[in-house]
Amino acid sequence: MKVLKNFMIKSCCYCLGDLKKTPQGFICLSCKKKYRTEKGILIMKSFEGNKKDSLLQKDLQFSQKYVFFVKNLKFNKRIRNEFYKQEEEFCDREAGLSLAGRLVDKKALETFVKLSKLDFSGLNILNIGCGGGKEALWLFKKGAGQIVCLDVSLSFLKLAKTRLKGKKASFVQARAERLPFKDNSFDLVFYMGTLHHLKDIALGLKEAVRVGRKVAILSEPTSKKPVAKILSSLHWNTEYDGLTTKRIDQQEVGKIFQDLGLKVKTKTNFIWFPFPMVSKLSFLNLKNNKLFLSLYFKFLALLDMLFPFLGHNLTVYAYKDKDFNSD
Repeated sequence: MKVLKNFMIKSCCYCLGDLKKTPQGFICLSCKKKYRTEKGILIMKSFEGNKKDSLLQKDLQFSQKYVFFVKNLKFNKRIRNEFYKQEEEFCDREAGLSLAGRLVDKKALETFVKLSKLDFSGLNILNIGCGGGKEALWLFKKGAGQIVCLDVSLSFLKLAKTRLKGKKASFVQARAERLPFKDNSFDLVFYMGTLHHLKDIALGLKEAVRVGRKVAILSEPTSKKPVAKILSSLHWNTEYDGLTTKRIDQQEVGKIFQDLGLKVKTKTNFIWFPFPMVSKLSFLNLKNNKLFLSLYFKFLALLDMLFPFLGHNLTVYAYKDKDFNSD
């Protein structure tokens, strides 16, 4: 059996040694660590059942509930509504269930495009925290060549694999803080709404810089106190299952990248949409009202112009100097 070295094959997450295909999965030629596969997904480390990390278990439980929700969208109204009421914003954005949810994502993605001026055509991309594959699908539409989707949740990876059927994508279960790839394996490492879930953000960013020439960070909640306090008063301070949002310090992230020798561009703006508040006026269907949403997002654009230093949404582009793309 030959050693597989192409882009879609990973390295040992412990010693970064080459992997060899076996009937059961893969084995590392250096440290002899064995890895299994499940339905085409390479499992570098299985996190289900790890009771030592309660926050990680909440992540996994949430992903299982969401995948169950998606599978029952058309078949079971009671099950669908029960989860949707608790996780309205996530469901609207991830599954594209409302125009408002799609516009929030669109603004987050377009903010990065304008900040980076990056041409995605033909890029080899690592999508960390891929979730159900929504961002990977967008990256393919932008011209990405190949994408490795990485997540701690096997449930999310299975959903992403279904969503990206026929695309040049591969799937791996692993942690962002210990990436199973050799140095400079990717043109771009792509995070969206994932960084604030990491247990060790600095280590996650260090790993991203090791394996990629450029790093994209999108849709992260900032730690800016005035705006954070306002949003908290509007109940925009919780994740799933009532967990408090971990907010990202813009300067701290910038310094981590600079210390690693990268150039950094950052931007904060406003993309928040009051999903729970609007839902109380469900008879108006404001989440799908084009006129209302047009005015609302114009208002956010005005806030971006007047108070760019107060924006709650953080976007970061880090790159090695020679890799910067400009017009």
